[in-house]
Amino acid sequence: MSKTIGLFISISLVFQTATSLANDLSATFGGKDCCFIQKELLTGKTVRRSHSDLCKERIYACSTFKVALAVMAFDSGIFINEESIIKWDGKKHEITAWNRDHDAKSWLSDSVVWVSQKLTPMLGLPKIHSYLKDFHYGNKDFSGGISHAWLSSTLKISPEEQVDFLTRLKLRKLNVKDDAVSNTLAIMPIEISKPNIRLIGKTGSGFSWEDEADKTDSPYRVGWYVGYFSKDSKDYVFATVFKENTQRGKRIFGGAEAKQITKAILENDAKK
Repeated sequence: MSKTIGLFISISLVFQTATSLANDLSATFGGKDCCFIQKELLTGKTVRRSHSDLCKERIYACSTFKVALAVMAFDSGIFINEESIIKWDGKKHEITAWNRDHDAKSWLSDSVVWVSQKLTPMLGLPKIHSYLKDFHYGNKDFSGGISHAWLSSTLKISPEEQVDFLTRLKLRKLNVKDDAVSNTLAIMPIEISKPNIRLIGKTGSGFSWEDEADKTDSPYRVGWYVGYFSKDSKDYVFATVFKENTQRGKRIFGGAEAKQITKAILENDAKK
């Protein structure tokens, strides 16, 4: 066999494999415009990546920002450990689980927005800007307000950047205290914990507008799920995000759906 033919066959096999993976993911996405990226933690090798422009698009960080915010809170000493308490001010919220005091762990598991909105002023804008710059966190834009910038406002990050940030976090390549990393990883919600597989991550939900100036058009639902997956002692980092026009889908938060999409992909992989 000539080298040319051999090279052609190799390229064809790679293309067929990539196409097959993309088709498999497309079926899991249920018709949504969705990005899924999975990389080996130590090598950075891409295991799966969907064929979506969303993988490069900066999208509202939503509650996935809580992971970065947790690092900031632990590093600055606002949180000492996962049992550190933030007192509830008594203001009623629609989500019942938010109406109580929260510690660092329950803040992340219940995705309590008001806790985040207490932490950011305690940090202050100069310190937040410094952390965002050091973390290379998306567009690093907190101009939307110290209590709202990540909530479908100015702070945006792409799935590629999510994976990069989470990789540097886990490999302890951020300029923060070592226990800030350990404590943040310890409070990330556990979705699957079995002898051979483990999945931890953070959801994010919001709405995106094509015309962000007036937001009078029909918004897109945004659903995020980002985190870490291990299988047979091999570690991976992933990011999932979708956008869906609310004229097609229900106007409900998308984070839970992004998590279910991720679980369907990774649990199927775990069976192989």
